[in-house]
Amino acid sequence: GGFVGFNTGTIMSAYATGNLNGGINVGGFAGQDNPTSVITNAYATGNVSGNGMYVGGFIGAQAGSISNAYAIGNVLGSGDYVGGFVGGNYGSINDAYATGSVSGTGNNVGGFVGNNDDGTITNAYATGNVSGQSKVGGLVGYNDSGGSITNAYATGAVIGIGELTGGFVGLNEGTITNAYATGQTSMNGLGWREDGTNYYLGGFAGANSGFITSAYATGNVSSMNGYNVGGFVGGNDGTITNAYATGDVQGELYNIGGFVGGNNGSISNAYALGGVFSYLGSDLGGFVGYNSVSGLINNAYATGYISNFVSGDVGGFV
Repeated sequence: GGFVGFNTGTIMSAYATGNLNGGINVGGFAGQDNPTSVITNAYATGNVSGNGMYVGGFIGAQAGSISNAYAIGNVLGSGDYVGGFVGGNYGSINDAYATGSVSGTGNNVGGFVGNNDDGTITNAYATGNVSGQSKVGGLVGYNDSGGSITNAYATGAVIGIGELTGGFVGLNEGTITNAYATGQTSMNGLGWREDGTNYYLGGFAGANSGFITSAYATGNVSSMNGYNVGGFVGGNDGTITNAYATGDVQGELYNIGGFVGGNNGSISNAYALGGVFSYLGSDLGGFVGYNSVSGLINNAYATGYISNFVSGDVGGFV
């Protein structure tokens, strides 16, 4: 780390400005901490790169408490768990932000946190562009079932190569409340599946099996060879309440919707304003591309145009 390698104590009012290059557990301020660690009123400004897991603009892997902190350097990682502020969060982060661009060649890549595993994030934002393989998000790459994110936003553009890419979170299995994403979200290149396709792309979340409340996405969403593509979430198996999407959506396979591509869960009090466009895709809808037998939608609407040149199953709402 630029200030400390491994912290188990308390650090207050400190900063680091140097660039770093390392292996695993690399951070602009600290490499790693444990649950007894407390860091407050601190920042890091250097660029950070690592060729292993857990690379972050502020700290590589953290399980303690961080408050009133920021990182502004660019982050480059060639392993899993790469984030503009923290690579892997297992503790609490409050009142923090990251502004650097983030690029990872592995999984769980986020503009703020790569992997939020049973961690809490409150009052946070990220503004840098993000690119990665799978589970790629403007704020968090992967928010697991024990993860909680409250009062947060992401504004950078997000590009995924494989699957599970979202303007705010790549894959959400936890709880997200009061959040938004404004950046453009896209998938490029061949996916990881045997048929070479991409799966799950959304303006806010690539896929959701958790809970999302009071959230929105405004960026355009595009995938040239993917399915389950939506203006807000690509695939929903969880619960979404009080949410909307305004960006245009383009997809070229199936399950393409202005709000959600494929819905197996519950959506209430939601709307989509953007258009939905495809040359060859099928199962297009102004709100949802495909709503399964288990899908529940209550109090929702869509106002955008629908354009499809070749295939069928096209509807103004579903």
